[in-house]
Amino acid sequence: MHSQTDEKSSTLRLHYFGINGRAASIRAILHSQNVQFNDVKYTFESWANVKKSGDFEFEQMPMLEVGGKKLSQSFAICLYLSRLYNLLGSSLYEEYLINSLLCSFDDIYPSLVEIMLPKNEEQKANIATTINNFLTIIAPFFLKIWEARYNSNGTNYMVGKGFTLADIFITVNLYLIFKHPSRIATWESVLNENAPNLSKLVERISKKELASYFKNGFISESGF
Repeated sequence: MHSQTDEKSSTLRLHYFGINGRAASIRAILHSQNVQFNDVKYTFESWANVKKSGDFEFEQMPMLEVGGKKLSQSFAICLYLSRLYNLLGSSLYEEYLINSLLCSFDDIYPSLVEIMLPKNEEQKANIATTINNFLTIIAPFFLKIWEARYNSNGTNYMVGKGFTLADIFITVNLYLIFKHPSRIATWESVLNENAPNLSKLVERISKKELASYFKNGFISESGF
């Protein structure tokens, strides 16, 4: 049976595309804990050749190899690593708050995927409408809820009194969505107007606890 000590000392291999996407928070967790790992990056063409190899349980990425195990599903991997590195808060309720924050992002990802990676001609033709709907309706709705959570916590962190997965996840995703170099000029104002304190949190965490990630792990040339 593997112990947490064994898993912490294992060589990790993260499999994903050469974009931020669903692997961004996983990379950020590892960087925040100064964990060395092999970042195996695929092109969409090379992924097609290994997708059905049997190494990927759901024929999906990201996949993380650790201690002889092959972990799949991005949220589950984030929670696994956060349990390993004590990033899930100090109580069951704090862990719930972190989990629900992660789950809430699943409600906005479909629109983002249509914007960043349109799959067909219809999505490409409607992209202006999709962007407008996201920036004027979807994003403000969720930003105000997350801002209220942060404000009600009354500390410098998203959940509880210390640095947790919630801070990693909210910082990485809000930075990727609203402060990415390719969108900051037009999208950042939506974040600042609807969640001004969260915007400040993102700036602080990105330059402090996640400084290594944004220097060495964030893929700035990837728009997503």
